[in-house]
Amino acid sequence: MKAQQKHHLVHLIASRGVRARMLLLLCWIMGIMTLPQVPLPTRAQDEDESQIEALLAAMSLEDQVGQLFMVNVPGVEMTTPIREFLSTMKPGAIVMFGSNGTSPEVAARVINEWQSLIVSQEGGIPLLIASDHEGGAVMRLREGFTAFPWAAALGAMPVAETEKVGRLVGLELRAVGVNMNLAPVADVRAASDVPLFMERRALGHDPERVGAAVSAYVRGLQQSGVISTLKHFPGHGAAGDSHQFLPVLYHSRADLDQIDLIPFEMGIEAGAEVVMVGHLSVPSLEPEPGLPATLSHRITTDLLRRELGFQGVIMTDALDMGAIVDNFTAERAAIMAAQAGADILAIGPLLDLQAQLSMKKAVVEAVQSGSLSADQVKESVRRILRLKVKYNLLNWRPVDPLTVSAAVNSTEHQKQLDQFYLQAVSIGYDQAGLLPLKEGQRVGVVYPASLGEIRNACVSLGGQGVPYTLNPTGDEISAALRLVGSVEVVIVFTFDIQRYPRQAALVNALPADRVIVVALDNPYDFEKGIAPGAYITAFNAVPSAFRAACAIIAGKHNPVGVFSAIPG
Repeated sequence: MKAQQKHHLVHLIASRGVRARMLLLLCWIMGIMTLPQVPLPTRAQDEDESQIEALLAAMSLEDQVGQLFMVNVPGVEMTTPIREFLSTMKPGAIVMFGSNGTSPEVAARVINEWQSLIVSQEGGIPLLIASDHEGGAVMRLREGFTAFPWAAALGAMPVAETEKVGRLVGLELRAVGVNMNLAPVADVRAASDVPLFMERRALGHDPERVGAAVSAYVRGLQQSGVISTLKHFPGHGAAGDSHQFLPVLYHSRADLDQIDLIPFEMGIEAGAEVVMVGHLSVPSLEPEPGLPATLSHRITTDLLRRELGFQGVIMTDALDMGAIVDNFTAERAAIMAAQAGADILAIGPLLDLQAQLSMKKAVVEAVQSGSLSADQVKESVRRILRLKVKYNLLNWRPVDPLTVSAAVNSTEHQKQLDQFYLQAVSIGYDQAGLLPLKEGQRVGVVYPASLGEIRNACVSLGGQGVPYTLNPTGDEISAALRLVGSVEVVIVFTFDIQRYPRQAALVNALPADRVIVVALDNPYDFEKGIAPGAYITAFNAVPSAFRAACAIIAGKHNPVGVFSAIPG
């Protein structure tokens, strides 16, 4: 039986109750599929569980609750307030932002200091060190790290290449001491006339293809010893920005089953260790108005934990985002998230050290009062400890900051980028028969002036180049029109027409049957009122993508990427 068929059958079984279980039995009898085999515990697993129970037994309630928190620590220096905060909070995890790592060497030193302080305490348990390292706009550790393909490029390339990207990302993160990536995004991008939260962060628009890419990225990342995180459950692709307000996802349960949940199910099947629940209201799952998924028992426990059978660690999105703080106190949100079934309570940079301590104190008091189950807290800590044991994090050793540059942004990784983009760049359509270019054709290139590397990357195409500002002026559009008189084909590189709408006027001023658009940064520029003769998605505005797009236009490389959003 094909894996995709099994996936849909398992999903049907999970969501249809007794009748589906009868179907499962019938399938087994007919030999269509086998009943899952439950592995017997090994001696090593028994030893791990004994170690976990011993650690748990030695922990006070305050220590247990500390393990539930993924805190934010500002800056790169171990100041006295930060030292006192970490010693009191005893968190299970810290999330890194750009302010914590201005270079790979600085990031490594900062992480070493955090870990050293924690493990030096009596009973100190090494930290999960997490970072948002999706790539593109969401890449907290940026300077000195390789700019690997991100978002829809990961969904367009063959899954073997996506897995390789995940593995190399993991190698770079682990080199500086980061052991958990808050990626991949498993949200399915929805078509919309307005910008959505996941407009440029989702891996694509097709649930099955997104799921396959998510699964590959998970495998690659975790092969490198870095924990993956699926986000933002149950699917943020058709909702607004939860940093600013509480968005509402109006999808029916059928929509969720057929669209939003599929990548999460596939990622879980691939072995994802953590699922992050998003701050969005989903009336079809949680009827209480204004209650976000992160604080909903129906969504966090009933759907994710029980119905989908996820046995790993559930975490919240950051509890300092507008969707939460505009409607709940930080203390109340922490308690409600734990009551809903979250194992890790994440805190972003907008809450100071004292506010984070207050959240821990509130959760401890909730357990003491009986409003939060002590057994539930212990079970969450068990899951966190199992994760740390599985990835050998309890045997923490410092990394050498002086050697990390050899593993991060290496020459070998840079060489890989050209190959990745040759596998990702996709031809959306070619209605005017412009691709590949014919030998001897006169070609002009119109490109954003801020991306001058395009001219160098495409020099092999010959012809003239006309730069423009991101919102092109009338004079710049006129210059592009003059170019038309001296060439046969015009290649226009666009950069997110949603944000810079005058680019549509530039494209539309040119004769469509002679225009090839190459979309950078946002592959969905075709939705913004343009209709060139041919449309190519390069996905990311980096030199490797420019070179790949021009190689495909020139016919030097056959397109491999698949981007099927555009009606044929």
